[in-house]
Amino acid sequence: MFTVNDKVIRPILARELYGLIAARHDQPDMFLAGTGLFAHDLQNSQRLIAPSQLFRLVRQSRSLGAEDLPLQLGSRLLYSDEPLAKALLQTPNVYQGLRLLARYQALWAPQVLIRPAHSQQHIHLDFYCPLGRVDLARFFLLAASSFVYGWISEHKKIHLHWQLPLSETCSYAIFDQSIQSPSPLWRLNLPMADVITTKGSKAEPWLEECKGLLASLPRQHSLLMLAQRFLKPRPQATLNDLAKHLRISAATLKRRLKVEGTSFQQLQDSLRGQQALCLLTDQGWSNQKLADYFQISDVNNFRRAFKRWTGITPSDVKPA
Repeated sequence: MFTVNDKVIRPILARELYGLIAARHDQPDMFLAGTGLFAHDLQNSQRLIAPSQLFRLVRQSRSLGAEDLPLQLGSRLLYSDEPLAKALLQTPNVYQGLRLLARYQALWAPQVLIRPAHSQQHIHLDFYCPLGRVDLARFFLLAASSFVYGWISEHKKIHLHWQLPLSETCSYAIFDQSIQSPSPLWRLNLPMADVITTKGSKAEPWLEECKGLLASLPRQHSLLMLAQRFLKPRPQATLNDLAKHLRISAATLKRRLKVEGTSFQQLQDSLRGQQALCLLTDQGWSNQKLADYFQISDVNNFRRAFKRWTGITPSDVKPA
């Protein structure tokens, strides 16, 4: 497994973010200070960088005071020369594009998990960012949401609706409601009939390039991704359980999570919030059933825990 300091990701987001900074500031190189990145290196898509280098660039870009920066980053990436973006814009329908996005996501945004889920009438596209740093998670969720929303909007006549988040600190054009605080899970709803509508495809040449790029990346997973996979089906797992699964000591796990900017409790709360939102919206579980599932003593304590996990109350959530 790798950590935030290992050079395992492509420089695509850093390159496009640097391009946005250069368009808004006459000395863009000052934003690279301390990152270990250089402008000419960012043009080499084969060069790998560390997540921590990207994170520092993101933090330093905030001094521009541009609230729309992550949204512009997503849009810029969509219309870049990236083979995945070009393939998505040429897919015959959104459903096939979602499969490509899930398969090749590591090429551009490994920080965000994008998972499609199905109901009778809709496909729910879930966005989740396991980063412990809330500001970074929010930045990458906005960028990924803007990218996907812009791509799906290219398929005319598809009605898009953000079911989650119900709250954020700002209202953005890609959301169709005004919101107030962060959520661990963001969800975009798409009508099933629209998603499978077919048109001609010219994506094949770009897919071959995607396959080659994916094969060149290290075949490892991040600590946070591995932790999430273990903890998600085990809501009562302890720090020792996770450490044993990863074959490291509990003390080492604590230290490594701290380097990632999180803790076991934060990670577990975020996953519980994500899972509770899914069970509430998809399965229509009652507060009592959810309290029993998470082994919380009573409904009132569950409501308080849910508010801590998600920033909203169970009654704020509408069924899928």
